[in-house]
Amino acid sequence: MQNLYKFSRVEGRKMRNVWELAPEKVFEELKTTPQGLSSEEAERRLREYGLNEALTGRRLSSLLLFLSQFRSPLVYILVFATLVAALAGELTDAIIILVIIIVNSLIGFILERRSGKALEKLRKYVRYSVKVVRDGKKIVIDSTQLVPGDLVELTVGDIVPADIRLVSCENLTTNESTLTGESLPVEKTFNPIKAKPIPQELSNFVFMGTSIISGMATGVLSQQENRRSSEEL
Repeated sequence: MQNLYKFSRVEGRKMRNVWELAPEKVFEELKTTPQGLSSEEAERRLREYGLNEALTGRRLSSLLLFLSQFRSPLVYILVFATLVAALAGELTDAIIILVIIIVNSLIGFILERRSGKALEKLRKYVRYSVKVVRDGKKIVIDSTQLVPGDLVELTVGDIVPADIRLVSCENLTTNESTLTGESLPVEKTFNPIKAKPIPQELSNFVFMGTSIISGMATGVLSQQENRRSSEEL
């Protein structure tokens, strides 16, 4: 979220802080309209910005992943115990402790490697639909096809597919536990925020990965998941 304080880009230019703008100015700043983007413009932006999907960070090599298993206070203690046992002449105890360290590290390495591969496969197959307005008509598209400037409709149970500046809402609350760890509903508004807030206080934004608990809303997509992820890596 912190990159919202830098600037977002549409059409290769810096934007003003869209949380400070009235809804009608948000459309102007994000180069869109209350009727949404045209199909042609959406296709052009998709070519320019790419798919709305998370970028994965650089994976650790197998060697580095294995070595990372030794970066633990418990391992440090066991290594110290191994050295003490060896210096005291208790070679059998030292070997046993050393074997425990290696076996424990191997198990951690295998489990972490498997979970990493499973997560990558999950990213490829998990898709969900999103309601947008294009050419003045409401349509349903795959979330990966969203582009900056898309007019997105949200309702109860929806997962927010990207960072979206709200332009209208009614009794809207969201679950932002994926961002803040707090499970209490967060009330949202579409009104401008003049003071520079901390990210958690951007009440006229809904953020990627959060979910809608109550109400309904319409907002303009300000930033795709791939650009958000690349700046946070």
